[in-house]
Amino acid sequence: CIRDRGEELWTRGDTQVEQSDDEGETAMAIASCLEIVLAALPQSSLSPPEQLLWVIDKVLEDECSLLDSSETLLKRRAYTREHWEKVAGTLETRLQAMSKPRAPSFSNSYRRNRLLEQLLEAYSRAGWQNRIIPRLEDEADACQCYPQLTDALLAAGEKERARQWCIQGYTRTLDDAPGIASALQERLRTMAQKERRYDLVATYRAQDFFDRPSISNFNELRKAAEKAKCWSTVRDAVLRYLETGQHPGSSGPKGENSSWPLPSPEVKPPTSKKRIRHHPFPDLETLIEIAILEKRPDDVVDLYQRLRKTKRWGWDIDKTVAQALANS
Repeated sequence: CIRDRGEELWTRGDTQVEQSDDEGETAMAIASCLEIVLAALPQSSLSPPEQLLWVIDKVLEDECSLLDSSETLLKRRAYTREHWEKVAGTLETRLQAMSKPRAPSFSNSYRRNRLLEQLLEAYSRAGWQNRIIPRLEDEADACQCYPQLTDALLAAGEKERARQWCIQGYTRTLDDAPGIASALQERLRTMAQKERRYDLVATYRAQDFFDRPSISNFNELRKAAEKAKCWSTVRDAVLRYLETGQHPGSSGPKGENSSWPLPSPEVKPPTSKKRIRHHPFPDLETLIEIAILEKRPDDVVDLYQRLRKTKRWGWDIDKTVAQALANS
C-alpha cells in the first residue's frame, strides 16, 4: 500500500541522504520521490487524521528538508476541522507523555519544541485558538517559547501579561539563551514605541549600545534620544563611556548617575554579569567613526594620532580615516 511504500522510501531515502556527500543532489532526488508519495497519500486506505499524522511524524523526523512540500498537503481543504481536532488530541497526548527538561536548552528541548510547533498548528487548523496561549504558558519554561507566547498575548490584546512574560523570559534566558533574551528586550522596546514612551525606547537603545558599541547602535540611540528630547546629555555620556568605560548608571553615591536622563529599563543584565568587551577602553575606533559621522575632521585626526600610538589599529581604520579626510 501507499503507506508501506512511502515508509520504505522515507527510511531508505533518509539513510541514503545522511550517508551522501554530493552537495544535496541525493536529498533533492529523494525529496522529488516523496512528493509523489504525498500526492498519493489522500487516496490511501488511511483515514484523514491518520494521513495527517503520518506526514507530521515524518516532518518531525526530517532533518534534511526532504518534506518541504508537505505544507501543500496539510493545507488541503479536504482535511476538516474535525480531522484536525483528532490530530491535535493525539499530539497533546504525545506532548504530555514527554518529560519536561529540568534545565531547558536548545539540545534537550529540541524535540519537544518541534512537537509543540506542530501541536499549535493543529490547534489553529482545528479552530482551537483558545488553547494556544494556555499551552504556550504551560510550555514557556520547558521550551523557552517566550517570544511566541508574547506575540500571541499581544495579538489577543493582553498587553500587560505579554510584558510580564517578556520580563520573566528575559531573566530565565539571559545566560543560556541570550538570543531569546535579546528578542524579548526588542519586544519590550517595540511595546514602548507603540505606547509613545520615547524615553524608554531610548533606554533600550542605550542598553544595546553599551552592550555592543557600534556606529549603527549609536545611530539608533541618537534617533531615539532625539525623540525623547535628551540627546545632548545622552551623547555626552556615550562619548565619556567610550573614553573611560564608565557606564552612565554606575556612578554616584548609590550607583546611579543623577544626570542620566533616561529611566531604568524593565529588563537588564544582573550587576554580577561580566561584560564582554571586544576592545579595551578607550574605544578609539568607535570614537573615530562617530567623529566622522558628525563631520568633525580635526577630532578625527586627533583621535587617529592617539590610535596610532597603540597596537590596536590596522588597514580598515586607516582606509576609513583616509576616505573621510580625502576632501578635508
